Amino acid sequence: KGNEFVARDSLRAVDYLKPCVEAGDSNSQLLMGRLYLNGNNPDNYKKGFRLVKEAAKQGNEKAACDMGILYKYGKGCKLNFDKSRRWFRKALKLGSDKAAYSLGYLYYKGLGTIAQDYSEAVKWFQKSEYPMAVHWLAQCYYFGYGVPKDKSLALQMLQDNKAKNSKILLNYLQTDEAQHQDVQANMKMADTL
Repeated sequence: KGNEFVARDSLRAVDYLKPCVEAGDSNSQLLMGRLYLNGNNPDNYKKGFRLVKEAAKQGNEKAACDMGILYKYGKGCKLNFDKSRRWFRKALKLGSDKAAYSLGYLYYKGLGTIAQDYSEAVKWFQKSEYPMAVHWLAQCYYFGYGVPKDKSLALQMLQDNKAKNSKILLNYLQTDEAQHQDVQANMKMADTL
């Protein structure tokens, strides 16, 4: 990342990581894999995928979750939602909070051979404190997807959540709700005329 004291230098990071990657350190494999995957060279995506997979096979929770994400988007591999789900389940067993959210998202959207199932999505979102899990769970409560509709709880969840998406959605829903109330008030006035 770099900071105010040290400039970002991916090439230097690669030099530092190489000996650790060669020694089989899973955290180094994950970091090097992410460097390859986040670059602008699609030829490096497969290298990144292989390194992340090596780290995941060693039981690295973050790497296992990354594997689910890579299969979900087809980055460095063919898109495969079923493999994505399997990797998210492995990551969850290893303790990944993000994996529970990711499983919920697959059910929420009905991706791959997974049928859309809001109740199942809610179950997974509730197991996660990951900010986007809270975001999607709030949407479920707001619209009554898989849970009884509870708009006030949903709005409170969005208000308390640190995800930027939640702030944007909260603003939209509050504006929409105010407009809806104005329309209802105008309709009642029109009925009395």
